[in-house]
Amino acid sequence: MSTKEDLVDTATPMHGSEPAIMGPPAQGRAEPPALWMDRAGVILECNPALETVFGYAGRELVSQHVSVVLPELSTGYVFRNGSLNPMLDFLSHLGHHFHARKRNGYAFGAELHFIENHHGEPKTIRLLVQPQDEGDSPPAGVPRFPA
Repeated sequence: MSTKEDLVDTATPMHGSEPAIMGPPAQGRAEPPALWMDRAGVILECNPALETVFGYAGRELVSQHVSVVLPELSTGYVFRNGSLNPMLDFLSHLGHHFHARKRNGYAFGAELHFIENHHGEPKTIRLLVQPQDEGDSPPAGVPRFPA
């Protein structure tokens, strides 16, 4: 079971005195696929594990809207009244499988876990992605998105 400390990133220098958005994983643990996004749903940073899952280099995803890889998270759906959309939070707690899209166009289901950063400005969200059915071919009943 995860503890609150497991979900908190350590701040490490990234550029000069600016803190890094994502700290290193705890020693001896694999880093979960994760990205950071702003309140508009624009990807600020992603880790190598997320790059592997979706088949994109991180630099290709930075500045893109999160719906590029998670079509259900369309513009205006992630946040409501300045906070995480309560329906998204509810669905993620239920273990809902959101549609995810790889670079090659194949779709798969993924559980999402939203972690709001309530400290400092700007407010950001860390999004952990747990793929549920990966592969190079689309799972049965899941459409292939146009490339």
